[in-house]
Amino acid sequence: MAPFPILFVSPLEPVLLFLSASAASLFQSRCKRGRVLPSFCETRVYLPMPERLLQVQTARAGDVAFYSDP
Repeated sequence: MAPFPILFVSPLEPVLLFLSASAASLFQSRCKRGRVLPSFCETRVYLPMPERLLQVQTARAGDVAFYSDP
């Protein structure tokens, strides 16, 4: 199942919510810039915030693809 996106405001960054810690861990293992905070909530993957963000997806070679307003 696809993650549920939210926005964390301190620091400002997109957060993907997964139904299980194993799904979040799998996504994070394929996403070089994603991070999981095991002491806080293992079902969340935090991503860096680019300007004018519209969408975030996994990309080739485990990277992250950001789609933004030009």
